[in-house]
Amino acid sequence: MQELEHFFKNNPQAFDFDELPEGHFDRFAEKMAKAQKKSSRRLAVLRYAAAVVAFLTIGFLGGYLYQQKQQSQADLGSISSEYQEVESFFQSSVSQKMDQLEKMDCDLSRKAMKDALAEFKKIDFEYADLQKNFSQNADDERVISAMISCYQSKLDILSRMLSQINQKC
Repeated sequence: MQELEHFFKNNPQAFDFDELPEGHFDRFAEKMAKAQKKSSRRLAVLRYAAAVVAFLTIGFLGGYLYQQKQQSQADLGSISSEYQEVESFFQSSVSQKMDQLEKMDCDLSRKAMKDALAEFKKIDFEYADLQKNFSQNADDERVISAMISCYQSKLDILSRMLSQINQKC
């Protein structure tokens, strides 16, 4: 193997059969420059396209987050301090009644708790729809009244369950 390498190194003229035509390297360099220009144009177009996609994505994401924030703020307290007090009263009353129900230790109270939570899911779903309507029509008294009715319904359900449990346990 070393003999073969030695032969190639000492006899390079034996392997030069053809000379490259005159200007070959110039033509090759010109073709390379054209190819680089094409690829740089494509790269520039891709950069602009990526920037447009990024701006659109940020815009849509920002709009979506803003909309979610507006919907989450669609509660009674956003109208006035009086409605905020009403909402706060109902939320604390419901919370107190739930605590009372949890403290009762009998089979009927556990079943009542499950039933109450099932009813609350329905009421919460209705309340979510009302919040959407409220965010679009904050001045509509019917929507406000319906939102308050949802809280009253929760409170009524809990009061009935507590009185039934107190009578039977």
